[in-house]
Amino acid sequence: MKTFDPASIATRRKKLRKTQQDLARETGLSSTAIYYIEKGRKVPRATTLVKSQMP
Repeated sequence: MKTFDPASIATRRKKLRKTQQDLARETGLSSTAIYYIEKGRKVPRATTLVKSQMP
């Protein structure tokens, strides 16, 4: 089982040239929640991670 790596979310988002606001819109979360997830202060639910599947 893989563990959650918050930095991987930020790295992938930046690679796709998306902002935290873009990702927030796509997942239905607030940009603050995205910030906390990327900093490791919150762990997203599995369903949120599926919603955020980026190409």
